[in-house]
Amino acid sequence: MLIRAEQLFHEALIYDSTFAEAIVGLAWVYWSKHYWETIFEEDFLDSVRILADKALSLDDKLSNAYVVRGSYYYQVGDLEKAIKEFDRAIELNPNNSLAYLYGGSLYTQTDFLKYTQYCHKALALNRGDRLPAMLNNLGWSYLFTGFIEKSKYYYSEALKLTKDSLYYYNGLAMCEFVNGNFSGSIEYLKKRHALDSTNINTQLTFGEYYMMSGDYVQSLKHFKKWLEGNQSLSQGAVYGMHRIGWAYWMNGLKEEGEEFFIKQIDYCNRILEMGHVLGTTHRNYFDLAATYAFIGEKDKAYDNLRNFAKYAMFGSWMIMYITNDPLFVSIRDEPEYQQIVREVETKYQAEHERVRQWLEENDILPKYIPPPSFDSYPLSP
Repeated sequence: MLIRAEQLFHEALIYDSTFAEAIVGLAWVYWSKHYWETIFEEDFLDSVRILADKALSLDDKLSNAYVVRGSYYYQVGDLEKAIKEFDRAIELNPNNSLAYLYGGSLYTQTDFLKYTQYCHKALALNRGDRLPAMLNNLGWSYLFTGFIEKSKYYYSEALKLTKDSLYYYNGLAMCEFVNGNFSGSIEYLKKRHALDSTNINTQLTFGEYYMMSGDYVQSLKHFKKWLEGNQSLSQGAVYGMHRIGWAYWMNGLKEEGEEFFIKQIDYCNRILEMGHVLGTTHRNYFDLAATYAFIGEKDKAYDNLRNFAKYAMFGSWMIMYITNDPLFVSIRDEPEYQQIVREVETKYQAEHERVRQWLEENDILPKYIPPPSFDSYPLSP
């Protein structure tokens, strides 16, 4: 799809080289194709900014170009500029749902209630082809804050529109995973895989789900399949090396495991050194702590856990990880670890309560309504 979209945007520019919307489209294509492969480069996403600048030089009233540039500034860590760009996009087009959707991302580390409100605003403004994506995004939002049934509701609403059972099963698998029902998450993932066995990243997810369930044999089996089929840098590669290392280690292949632990430490430290937004997320500290805990470097593990615990809020899956992650088995019962767990849980509960109060005040707590039987429409190929 990206290749075809790119072709169409280029064709449009052949007919009209001043077509600013097509240039914005190329910026999003570049983002999707090259985000992870440029993650450690000094010119990370610079081409996106250049394309946004070019579009605005042709049409300085183009709201979507400001959305692109705001997203760029957010990613490179310049939040002040990002806010100005999103505000300008909304000023030019108060009905721009993407401005609210992507502008809300500014608050995913600091104020998830505001992010949820932005998601609802985006949904209210969009009744076009992006509506399913908006619904799925709300599903993720509520999963983050622990409203599992509400999350399932939005996933099911998206399914009714798209008949995309792949994304639906993936959503249900995440819901079970966050709930600590690892066997249930694996079963939903199997259903997804049965519909599309070509998605290599499913193997990475299988590996992680089996890891959390304690099945290191199946975990390594699926991690190996992912390694065999995936040679490029991706989010899974950046944030999953220590889990692959664990699987090798638990299967008696300690030297191989150590190589992946070294990779994870390198990735996290490099991201923390970079100026862009990934370096501001608590995930880097958590993954470093988990890796150091497992390889026996307890002081470094606690140093990173303390940095991790300083963040303002945490999502439901971080609660699941910090209470279940097998990488922390050597220190999980220690008083300092337990104190950090309590601090993280307290912050999570506070954000959950803020969202709950807002939902009640606005009477938007729909119950989970299962979608129609899959027999009533064809499943995704």
